[in-house]
Parts: sequence; structure tokens; C-alpha cells
Amino acid sequence: MTTLTVSRSSPRNTTLTDPYGSVAYEVSTPFRLGPSTTTITRNGQVLATIRWGMFGSELTMGGKTASVSDVFPSAGKLSSSRIFTTADGEGLKWKDRSKLYCVSTNDGSSVATYNHKKLSSAFSGKKATLDISPNATHLADILVVTWVIAAKKAQDRSAAATSGSSGASASVAASGGYCSTYFYRDVISLKNMERSLKNGQKSETGAKNVDELRERVRRELEAEKARQGAQNATLESEQGVDNASQGNSIPAPAIKTRKDSSPIKPLDTILNLPKLLSSSPPLTSTQLGALWTGYHARKEGVLCAVVPLGMYEQLVENARRYSQFVVPLPRGTKPTEEGKEAEGGTEIFFTEWALHHSPAVPNSNFDELGLPTSPTTEQPTPKGSNPPIITLLFTPLQEYKHRQSFAAPHLALTFYTDLAVTHGVALLRGEITPAQSGDGRWLLGQEEAQALVVAMQKFYLPGTGEGAKEREELLKCFHERPEDFKWERLLELSDIGIKL
Repeated sequence: MTTLTVSRSSPRNTTLTDPYGSVAYEVSTPFRLGPSTTTITRNGQVLATIRWGMFGSELTMGGKTASVSDVFPSAGKLSSSRIFTTADGEGLKWKDRSKLYCVSTNDGSSVATYNHKKLSSAFSGKKATLDISPNATHLADILVVTWVIAAKKAQDRSAAATSGSSGASASVAASGGYCSTYFYRDVISLKNMERSLKNGQKSETGAKNVDELRERVRRELEAEKARQGAQNATLESEQGVDNASQGNSIPAPAIKTRKDSSPIKPLDTILNLPKLLSSSPPLTSTQLGALWTGYHARKEGVLCAVVPLGMYEQLVENARRYSQFVVPLPRGTKPTEEGKEAEGGTEIFFTEWALHHSPAVPNSNFDELGLPTSPTTEQPTPKGSNPPIITLLFTPLQEYKHRQSFAAPHLALTFYTDLAVTHGVALLRGEITPAQSGDGRWLLGQEEAQALVVAMQKFYLPGTGEGAKEREELLKCFHERPEDFKWERLLELSDIGIKL
């Protein structure tokens, strides 16, 4: 057996030494804002690189680059295991149980085991090790590379479970659930019950085997999501835009509420879409915008806007290209004499874009089964497809640096495109995260949230005015040349009246 001693608990920044004390592998991940890159070297030569991205990670090894989800996919939807197939067709399956270990998918034999350093080991001097079986020494390079990925994923799951049990995480999940990691608590509970069944113990759920247990838990989770969706629809629809149509118009068919796992609250739980679509005469985009802003004017902790379709398409294009950025927010500024700059501090917020599904184009001439209504409305059948929905999270940079993807966002924006084809606009809804303690009810004030949105717009929709080219170049520099990024220039181009 070959034993490699792991120097640090972080699999992305560590060294692995052989039994003679020589460094066999070195793993390093320099900190940077945005997507990070892990480099794995052996004897000073680059063995592989892993680029961790928001929309997926990439592995480069042997001169080839591929998506991690393609070459090292999960073994199943609810499985924490991952499988890597070598060029010779040998399958390696990393499993995350009480410890992280790898087995051969060909014969089930043990290939490698990661003995993580636990808290109790800190006093005994016992170090973490990666043990490679004698029959797998020829796979050492591949095992180290896949171990880095598997160990990093295992740490993410553990951190998500811890974060999910805290009050702050519960608040984020309740206010929209934009980060799917908060659902890992259910997966952890499932794993504990699975172990009981495999050890011959009786499950408290009455399940006879692991497959039955998985199916039962899956049904319970789906039922809970459906119940929550129904509650939200009842609360929002009762307060919805009931004045979307006047007169004796024909009721439009009910639009089926989405029951998938998307974290986006459906638009038909906010607006009364059936009435809106069946109004006679049809609502114009201006009237729709007035309804949208009027509805949100009565609510606290939210902001809204109506975005023309052409502008939204440009926003989506830039969000695809530059999924992360930073924007400044003045904090505690004090008024000064005329002609002098405002005094005060500035807090930097980290922004993350996410692209979601493209909603179906609603049509009041057909019911949810695709059958024509009788009698049909006089509205023309819409043509084309809606663009994808996008979301944007604003998180304080300091909090993001400490907690990464588990940091609680202060502001979440959702751009709804359900009515993009029919009305030529995207509907923006922003939700400010409620405060858990302190004097204020929200983590951001209304004006502060609006200032963040305006700052984002200056860089993602720079237009053609003064400083537009410079803002576009700074956004590009943040992603392509982070070492050249200038914080002073960010403040200047944000035009917030404060300079370093």
C-alpha cells in the first residue's frame, strides 16, 4: 500500500508527501474573485488543472479539457458518489460515507481511502492520509486528481449541512431558496437511514430496503414542495392584480403552476395571469408595467422594474459572458459643503448571475391540456419563445470571502420573462433579505438596494455615454485579467461620489 500524507484539511490547497517525506503532489488554488483554478503538480510538472465555475467546472488533464460533470459524473440524482472511467475502461467510484474512499466498479475491490484528520486526532498527532491499494499504484495520478474533486464536493456537502441548520440559512431558504445547498440536510438524513437499513436495523419510516426508502423520501420532498407552492399561490394570488381586466371578458383558463425543483417563485403566484391574459382589450406593455409597479408599491422589502425586451437580451448576453462581478455601495456617507465630495465608507458587494429555464409562452386561447377554449378570445396566438429567466444575488464581499457559496445574499433579483413574447418586456422583482437582529427590519434599505441595482446596470448595460467603454473594459478585465483589476477605477466608474 502507498500512503500519501496530506498536509492540510483543504483538498484545494495541500501537499501529499510519500513515506520518505518527499513531496509527491502539490495542490494549490490561489484566492481570487470569481471562478478559481486549482493546479495539481507532480515533481514540479503540471498534472492537471480544475477550473471551478458557477455553471459547472472543467478538468484539464493530458492535454484535454472536459466538463467535470461529463468525465466524473455523479452516480445518481440522490447519490454523493462519483464515477471516473480511465482510458483503459477501468471504472473508479469515489464514495462519501463515514469516510471518503474509492472502489473499482469492475470487481468492487478497494482502490483508495482518504483518512481525514478529525478533531480528536489533533491531540494524538495523527495526520490525514490518502492510502492507495497495491493493485492501484499505476492509477496514482488519476486517483489524486479525482480525490481533489471528490474531497472538495464532500466538504461542500458538509458545509451546506452545517449552514442549513443555522438561523441565517433558514432565513435565506424561507425568503426564496436561491441556493439549493440548503436542501442537503434532507440528503444527510437519508444517508443516516440508509446506513441503518444496510446494517440490518429497522428504519423508523417502515421502509424495507434502501430503494424503497429513497422513493419514499423523494415523494415526501415533492409533496412538501407542492404544499409550499400552493400556500404561496393562495397568499399571493388573493392579493394579486385583480384589476387586470374590467368588463365582461371571458375568463382565461387557469395556468398550471410549475411543480419542478426550480428555485424561482412562479410569476402566476404574484400576478393573476388568467385575468391579465383575458382582458379585453388586451393590456399594453405600458399598462402591464403600471400594474406591476403599483402592486409592489404596497410591499416592504421589495423593489421592481419593467425592462424592455431588447435591453433584457443584452443583459442576458453579458450575464452569460460575465457571471460574477463586484459593485460598490456607499455606507454611512455624510453630507458636505457644496463642491466637496461626500465623506464616508464604501462596502463592496459580490454579484452572481444564474440562468434558469425559459418559461412557456402563455396563451389564453388554449387550456393547460392544449385544447381550444370555447369560445376563444380574440387575442392573436403569440409566436416565438421566451428568453430564459435570470437571477442575480448581491452578497457582501467580506462575507463571501469567508463563506463562499454559503454566504447569505442581502438582495436577490429575479427577471421574469413569462410575458416577454406577448408584451415585449421582462418583469424585475427584487427581494431584500430580512434582518435577524438589530434595529432595521431588512439587511438593506430600499435606497441601498436600488443603488446596487443601478451600479450593476452601469457595467452590464453601459450604453454609449461617457465612461461606457471604460466600464465594459473593467468588467472584461475582472474575468480575463484579474491581476490588472483596479479597485480605485471601480469606484470612479461607478460614479458614487466616493474615491479611495
